[in-house]
Amino acid sequence: MGKASRTKRERKERDEAVASGTLPRIEAPKERRSLPVFWIVIALIVVGGLVALIVTAPDDDTKAREAKVKDIPVYADVTVDGTKLVEPSDSQINTTDDPAVGKTVPTLSGTSITTGKPLTITPGEDGDAMVYIVMAHWCPHCNTEIPEIVEWAKDGNLPDGVKITGVSTSADDGNPNFPPATWLVATMKWPWDAMIDDEVGTGAEALGTTGFPFLVFVNGDGTVAKRFSGEMPIDDFADEVKDIAKTATTPKKDA
Repeated sequence: MGKASRTKRERKERDEAVASGTLPRIEAPKERRSLPVFWIVIALIVVGGLVALIVTAPDDDTKAREAKVKDIPVYADVTVDGTKLVEPSDSQINTTDDPAVGKTVPTLSGTSITTGKPLTITPGEDGDAMVYIVMAHWCPHCNTEIPEIVEWAKDGNLPDGVKITGVSTSADDGNPNFPPATWLVATMKWPWDAMIDDEVGTGAEALGTTGFPFLVFVNGDGTVAKRFSGEMPIDDFADEVKDIAKTATTPKKDA
């Protein structure tokens, strides 16, 4: 028997078996209609947009912080009382060869970036040690360093007798994160006070700033312990803070 005849006979036997109920009837699968690619792409775009809105939408705390500083000026006058700290050379910065080590940090008077009110910063006046952070809103290193320091302090690591303050300088409306008050207070969640620098950078210059961020670690007597330019690893930052905390002469809080 040929192959065609055998196939024909097998089909006939199968049909007879189905008709008699010996074999179950197998329904042919229905054709599935695929969703057009265009609509799939549109759906993904919509979902992605909704997720982006949820992720980037400011929370109530951020909105409150933005409202608090919406009228803060970008620049404000700064006066310096005392001798300005000289700029370190490339070989001196971040070392004990820094010529400012041991020198008294000058008093800065100007305007607070958090309240818009007059602010005077006199290191050593009350016996506290201090960390000055000179920053610019557009600086990528500042945008990395500051959140780490804020989180570190939020976790309870800032010792008694040590204050952190800042100078917001080099504001530029053509660069990211402008205006600086919104960036620092609302985006960076900066919890301390800071001074607004003027257009020529008087505050930053008084501290001998050579780059951003520029950190000045100040002893309890108002003298420079160390200066650092650029990103400092948070563990190194913590070690420097511990060292200047030992120089503070303010009474410690009860444990």
